[in-house]
This record gives sequence, structure tokens and C-alpha cells, in this order.
Amino acid sequence: MASHIFLFSTPFLVFSLLAYASFFACFAYSASTGAAEVANGRKEAEALLEWKVSLDNQSQSLLSSWAGYSPCNWFGISCDQSGSVINISLPNSSLRGTLNSLIFSSFPNLIELNLSYNSLYGSIPSRIGNLSNLIFLDLSFNSISGNIPPEVGNLGSLTILALLFNKLTGTIPVSLENLRNLSELYLNHNSLCGPITFIGNLTRSLTILTLSSNQLTGTIPASLENLKGLSKLYLYNNSLFGPITSIGNLTRSLTILTLSSNKLTGIIPASLENLRSLSVLDLADNNFFGPITFIGNLTRSLTFLSLASNKLSGTIPASLENLRSLSILYLGITIFLV
Repeated sequence: MASHIFLFSTPFLVFSLLAYASFFACFAYSASTGAAEVANGRKEAEALLEWKVSLDNQSQSLLSSWAGYSPCNWFGISCDQSGSVINISLPNSSLRGTLNSLIFSSFPNLIELNLSYNSLYGSIPSRIGNLSNLIFLDLSFNSISGNIPPEVGNLGSLTILALLFNKLTGTIPVSLENLRNLSELYLNHNSLCGPITFIGNLTRSLTILTLSSNQLTGTIPASLENLKGLSKLYLYNNSLFGPITSIGNLTRSLTILTLSSNKLTGIIPASLENLRSLSVLDLADNNFFGPITFIGNLTRSLTFLSLASNKLSGTIPASLENLRSLSILYLGITIFLV
């Protein structure tokens, strides 16, 4: 009878042992995971505190909540459910200092870094390329100088890159073509130089490209037509030269095209009429010449047209009345030679 009971109890005993083993394994895993999360949170806090003490005294006082080792409750910091920092958002926070002491590798889960409208100076550290999960990077409206490090091209998850209104110099790194998820690129109002031959190799997901107010040179490459998703293109106030014969081959989704204040030459191509979604066309302050008989064939969605300060000739065509949506037209001090 006892033997019979033993045989009956063995499966129950085995099940109980397995249940206990599973429980302790889960407990151990949970404990180790929790310990890892605490360690990672402490590492992120230490990295932020190290950067804080590198800033000037006023900046440090503005970050008074940055104390201890729980950064999720700090001003400008957001975390995910595990307590890992995913967002450093400190725009317009009167911060003054550099990025040299910010250890980017301490933030493996960071998806947004917004330090715009501050008084940051110095260069962009090449270590910024360690932020492999970064989606949004905005360092605009500061006094950051030096080159754009090619390591920015390692930010494969990036969708928005904004470095406008700084003091950046050098050429635009071709490594930006590695940013296959990029939708908006703002590099305007810097001192960037060199040609823009790389531009056609940027991702087709790009919708806004702003390179205006730099010192860019060379011609506008025909490969620009590869950017099939482009809706806004700003290239004004540079030193671009040559004809724009291929411009009519740009994507038909383009709504804004500004090429003013360059050294562009030649006849304005009639193929501009192919840009059926265009609402703003600014070709002012260049060296274009020839007649503007094409003008009435431009899209009826056009609301702004500027051809001022060129060397155009002929008469203003009556077909201009076809532009039913046009609200602003600038032809001022354009030389029309009848």
C-alpha cells in the first residue's frame, strides 16, 4: 500500500520540484534584470551629472533638480518603463557650455536629444555617433563650431537632423547618405562650404532639405531628381553657379523651391511647368537671362513667384493671368530688354 502511494506521489513531487525551480529561476532572472536596470540608470545619472558640472554656474543652478541617481524625475529628462533615459529635452534653457563632457555611450536607449536655443559652443564630438537609437537630434540656434563629424552618419535611426543657426564650417559629410530614415535635414545658416554633389545620394524618404545661407559652391546636380519624396528645397544665399536645366526633373511633390541669391545663369527652363505642386518659386538675385514666355504655363497652385534682380528680356506675357492663385509677384529691378 505504501509502495502504491509512493508511485502515485512521484509525479506530484516532480511537478512541485519543477515549479519551485522555475520560481527561483524567474526570481533570479527578475533580480538580475532589476539590478542591471538600476546599474544602467545610475550610469546614465552619473553621465548627466558629469555634463552638468562642466557647464557654467548659472546653467548648473538651472539644473538644480539634477541630483541623486534617479534621472527620470529630473528637469528635461524622460525615461521608458525600465527607467532608462530616452529623452533629453532642454530647448531654450539658457545653458552655456560644451558637449565635450557628455558621454553619449551612456545612453543606449536615447531617442531624442533637443538642446536647441541655448548658448552651447565648441564642436560636435564624434562620440555622438554612439547614439544608435536616436530619432530626433536638434542642436540648432547655438554657437557650435567646427566640422560636422562624419560619425553623424552612424545615426541610422535618425529621422530629423537640425543643426541650423550655428557656426559650423567645412564640407557636408557624404556619410549623411547613410541616414536612410531621414525625413528632414536642416543645415542652413552656417558657414558650410564645398559642392553639393552628394545630394542626390541622400535617402528618398527626405521631404525637407534646407542648405540655405552657407558658402556652398558648384552646380546643382541632376541627381537631385533622385529625391522622390522631397517637398521643400531651400538653397538660397550660397555661391552655386551654372544653369538649372535639370530642375524641371525634380519630383512633382515639390511645393517650395528657393534658389535666390546665388550665381546661377542661363535661361530659366520651361520644364519648371512640370512641377505641378509648386506653391513657392524664388529665383531672384541670380544671373538668369532670356525671355519668360514660359511663365503662364507654371502650375496654377503657385502663390509666390520672384524673378527679381536678374537679366531677363522680352515682354511680360499676358499668359501670366493663368496663374489664378498667385498672390505675390516680384519682378523688381529685373532688366527687361525689349
